Amino acid sequence: MPVTVSQPISPAPPAASPPGGAAPVPAPIPVPVYAEPLRLAPSLAVGEAMASIFLNCLVHFSANAPAVLAGDHPEAVHQMRVGLRRFRSALAIFKPVLVAEEVAALQEALERILDVLAPVRDRDVFLADILGAVAPEAGHEGERRALAAVIARQRARALRAARTAIAGRPYGDALARLTAWTCEHDRAAGLEPLTGLWHRRRIDEFAPRALGRRHRRLLKIGRGFASLSVPQRHRVRIAVKKMRYLTEFFAALFPHPRRRRFLKALRCLQQDLGHLNDIALAEPLVAAAIAQAGSRRPAVAAAGSFLAGWHACALASLESAMVADWERFAAAPAFWRPGKDDKD
Repeated sequence: MPVTVSQPISPAPPAASPPGGAAPVPAPIPVPVYAEPLRLAPSLAVGEAMASIFLNCLVHFSANAPAVLAGDHPEAVHQMRVGLRRFRSALAIFKPVLVAEEVAALQEALERILDVLAPVRDRDVFLADILGAVAPEAGHEGERRALAAVIARQRARALRAARTAIAGRPYGDALARLTAWTCEHDRAAGLEPLTGLWHRRRIDEFAPRALGRRHRRLLKIGRGFASLSVPQRHRVRIAVKKMRYLTEFFAALFPHPRRRRFLKALRCLQQDLGHLNDIALAEPLVAAAIAQAGSRRPAVAAAGSFLAGWHACALASLESAMVADWERFAAAPAFWRPGKDDKD
């Protein structure tokens, strides 16, 4: 089962050989790792809070590497990607107190790792949420099995490529760079300013400003949500994810019901938009599968056409709920501003 950790995890050790010639004890199979919840104290300096957040994100994604390398659990790939994206989001949040050149170099390192994991994750989602969402009795079962087989082969190739990349020097160099940078800023936290005046200010002064900026941007991108196109809603989805990461980073600073209600509305909206994005990504994946299907090309093409129609109907029924979830989120009070339930 997935676990949470507070320190980086190394690759799984080899099986131990017990004394007396007994059979070696198999090493435990690595499992997916979720992020440890952050518990920032309001009195922390921005530099100290920043170091804690970066370390939390670094541990999150690096701790999933053993499960990606040695296991076959889709959640490990997903959690590694989430950890990388959380780190990337934290860089954007704290950009005002970081050196611009450092941020650009670190973002490039993160993107390289994300790029090798994306083909695996896209096919995991397709198998589980696009093909898997269709009831067995819906028909075209043989065609759907043919499509699933092609996607599974593509996924296996993508996973081998990802493992080769993660075990190789470029990933090791990127991880070393991220680790060294994070540890350097952990040691420096609260001592010497990096750049700008915010580094030594309290995090409970910085957080409301950061949350307010991100919230205003999200509401602007999502204005007129009901009439937005799929590409425009994709931009909203990205902004929603960034808002969620930021909210979760600073959650402990606002322990009152408004924050929980805000986060619940945000998660519902993210789920809606994520499903919309999954359907949009299915089309190029099906096209690639058809191209590689060989003698099963007619069956795979038929399955793709069936899935497109099935999910178009499902999406039509989701539309009203998605618009309602946006309106519910847009109306949610900004929990980082003082309110009547702050002492609850």
